[in-house]
Amino acid sequence: MRMKSFVAVLLTLTMVFSVPGGVLAAVPQDAEPAAETTVEKEVQAEQASDAQTDKTDKDEQKAEEDQKTEDSQAKESSEKKETKDKETKEAEKVSLEKKTLDVNRDNYEITVSGMMPEDAELYVKEIGSYTDEYKEYIKDASKEVFKDSKEKKDDTLPYARFFDIKIKYADGEEFQPDNDLTLKIDTKDGTLKDEDLDFSAVHFVEDKDDADKYDTQLVKMEIEDKEDNNKGKKKDEEKIASMKADSFSVYGVVYTYTVDFYYENAEHHMNGGSEMKLSELFGKLRIDKVVKDVEKVEF
Repeated sequence: MRMKSFVAVLLTLTMVFSVPGGVLAAVPQDAEPAAETTVEKEVQAEQASDAQTDKTDKDEQKAEEDQKTEDSQAKESSEKKETKDKETKEAEKVSLEKKTLDVNRDNYEITVSGMMPEDAELYVKEIGSYTDEYKEYIKDASKEVFKDSKEKKDDTLPYARFFDIKIKYADGEEFQPDNDLTLKIDTKDGTLKDEDLDFSAVHFVEDKDDADKYDTQLVKMEIEDKEDNNKGKKKDEEKIASMKADSFSVYGVVYTYTVDFYYENAEHHMNGGSEMKLSELFGKLRIDKVVKDVEKVEF
């Protein structure tokens, strides 16, 4: 009886053998090593963590893509609305009608007539003769007027009036016509009725890319009788300058005249307002005299 119990105990107990430096334990054949189980658990935990990280990254990426899509759609919708509003606004601006605009001041009157927007307004400012701006305009106008002259190229015009003329929509944006408009300038100083003067019109055409630059051009103009706007009749002796305008910026009305000298078979003509030494004039007219011989000069 005791023998059977002992054998049973031996079968269920782990056999222990004495080995140098320690104890060697024998385990049942169907048991898994503890270390291997721990490693597998760590691997599984790491895989689960990586899977969760991948899922989080994908969720964030999807959310980011969804947000970009929404932003893109919102931007596209906004651009479409802006384009439609712009097209509507442009369509309204394309609608033109025949009308006349007028700015009447104490010392000038500017009138523009032709096809313009319904809400068009006329703005005019005269460039004061005391300003640096005026000096630049008269300098460039003089060069243009006298460019074909045989006289000095640095002559200065004896008379010039410059006006900055603009047509604007009600919102302040400038209007430039596709077709010519009629521009009339009344200087109200009586000069335009002097038939002995040679009048010209000058337009300083602005550079489309740089508003500070312009091209100076002579404009064909006519001197006309001024009409009484109230009665539709011509006013006696009052004259205005009339011209075609295909764009608006600074316009000028200038005049020139010549001073003519004759002596025997010689003659000399010089631009009014210009200067010349008497000794030079003697040379032009081939007068065999010196300045000290002159007692009196009359014109």
